[in-house]
Amino acid sequence: MFSTRDIRASRGVQAFTLLEVIVAMAIVSMGVVGILGAFSLSNRAASQCSRLEKATAIAQKELEVVTTVPVDQLESASGASGQHEWTMTLSNKPYGLVMASVIVKWRDRGEVMSYQVSRVFLPRGRSASQ
Repeated sequence: MFSTRDIRASRGVQAFTLLEVIVAMAIVSMGVVGILGAFSLSNRAASQCSRLEKATAIAQKELEVVTTVPVDQLESASGASGQHEWTMTLSNKPYGLVMASVIVKWRDRGEVMSYQVSRVFLPRGRSASQ
């Protein structure tokens, strides 16, 4: 008795069986799922990087501002910029120096993230001997 494959072969017709098509579709779909997972992971990493970059810019900007303020106007501050909240604290150090620390916080998928930058500087209007 001849199988359908033998009959097709004798006619010169070449085709795939339904089982071969299903197996091929399963293999291709696994590859597509893997690629989509990689895109999702890449998108999440880019989003985290963007938020961290924004936090860094906020912290650097606030530190630049505080270093230009005269000594008699120095004070701690806080604020918000978009999804980011920041707090700046000042502390006196020896030789008239001041340390400014900026902490920037934001939420990323329900988790609180933070970034801190500190800078020690000599305020305008203060000499190093004070």
